Amino acid sequence: MKQSSKKLFFIFALLWLPICYSLGIFEHMPEKPMSVHQGAQCDRACIAQNYYYEGMRFFHPEVNEVIAGNGYVGCEFPLMNYAAAVCYKLFGYHDFWYRFLMFVVVSFGIFSAFRILYFYTSKIWLSLLCTGLFFFSPILVFYSANFVPDAASLGFMLVAWFYFFKDIHEPPDKKNRIFFCLFSAIAIAIKITSVIGIIVLGILLLLDKLKWLHKNKLCLITNKKYWWLTLTTSVLLAFSWYVYSDYLNHQYNSQYFMMSAPLAPDIAQFKEAFNIYWSNWPQETYLPLVLAAFGAMFILLPVTYKRGDRLLFWTTLFYGLGSLAFMAIMIMQFRYHDYYIITLLPSILFLITTWAYWLQNAGRQFWWIRISVVLILIVAVYESRKQTAKRETERFTFGNYWDQSFQQPEDYKNIDKLLSSKFGITRQSRVITAYDANPNNMLYFLNLRGYRISKDHPTDFVNWIYSNHRPTHLILTDTSYFTDHPINIAGHTLLYKNKGFGVYRIDYKSVEADSTAR
Repeated sequence: MKQSSKKLFFIFALLWLPICYSLGIFEHMPEKPMSVHQGAQCDRACIAQNYYYEGMRFFHPEVNEVIAGNGYVGCEFPLMNYAAAVCYKLFGYHDFWYRFLMFVVVSFGIFSAFRILYFYTSKIWLSLLCTGLFFFSPILVFYSANFVPDAASLGFMLVAWFYFFKDIHEPPDKKNRIFFCLFSAIAIAIKITSVIGIIVLGILLLLDKLKWLHKNKLCLITNKKYWWLTLTTSVLLAFSWYVYSDYLNHQYNSQYFMMSAPLAPDIAQFKEAFNIYWSNWPQETYLPLVLAAFGAMFILLPVTYKRGDRLLFWTTLFYGLGSLAFMAIMIMQFRYHDYYIITLLPSILFLITTWAYWLQNAGRQFWWIRISVVLILIVAVYESRKQTAKRETERFTFGNYWDQSFQQPEDYKNIDKLLSSKFGITRQSRVITAYDANPNNMLYFLNLRGYRISKDHPTDFVNWIYSNHRPTHLILTDTSYFTDHPINIAGHTLLYKNKGFGVYRIDYKSVEADSTAR
């Protein structure tokens, strides 16, 4: 018997919250940006920081490094950044709220995945097991309560897909199309990769016109013209943001957030990039044996065509092929970015759902296969949860390989208050931070705006910043800066030193006076 939505939500939440607690998600929710891709996290976190401090102007996202356009940037749709800033206004500034909002969106996405599975299995226990297999990914869990927006895009896209399947399995309702349009548009605007879902659904509409989605050669999707309108509206809404974002980048000469696809220039570099990706990230996506099982399930997908669900079959096939095509196109980015895989994970959900439905509807003579698969599934979910929890701990453990933080946020605790109260250095000041391999890390932790210098920046560039932008203070973590970058037009007076920090006042007048005297 089918259960009510409220009962399903209650059962899901009853398990979901303790599981997330056991994974360490709640423990790390108050943390500032840290661990893998700390720079990408700080870039997004400082957009929320600037909304909070500089004004709640949604269409003018800003970062803390102001080298171009006073910090204005074109970026992904900043819904999560803005929502975090609203929470800062309501409850006080704390990174917890950003992570919490991301977690809420992902939670509703995973609940939607559970509901999709339940549409096809009608068994709560099996739907929960399959949902666990889908969710227990070290990468997905780490970014579920994080600052990088990919997990939010996944969450919104899963909610959108739920409303599509709801329109199939329950009496059609225009509200389903409205919600699909809204959530898919947000998902795509946050991360363009989610447009794969729109392409797949467009293909499904064409296949349904050919009556390929129903075993009895009947049309499955009603109101196709309205679904076409829904898809078109979703894409137009999402891409209108990218047009505006591109305008901001050109208007302010900003290049923080990649809005184009860097292709591998030749086969040799493609192979090299793939080898780098393959040696680092697949085992962080799922357990190697689980990933191998997914690969076998996709290769053997035609087995499910006869006894399985045709809609699921085609959805899985084209989502899988689309995801593989995107990975091939973007392999240069996949080399070093673990989180790029997140928005492709609906292909895994549909793969699991396809086989779960097929297994459930296999003939009675295959009872022993069903029992064996369920036992294997239980073991796989258990081991995946254990490995995911282990990796979550490692990614937040100082000194562990998987930490990979460039800066330790704890080192910056209350430094911004000291700089403001003792030296008058505020967000209205313009400072230089050095050395920082990322544009906004130190500036974000210090709650300041200005210019960052990395070890790769040439001296001419550093002198250009001094000459053209006249920063007032220099904040160092490495005094080799002075020998690496001799500054011709300014001197530096040490104001404060502690825990490896050096705070210097930049003195332009004294140098200019000395030059005049000579």
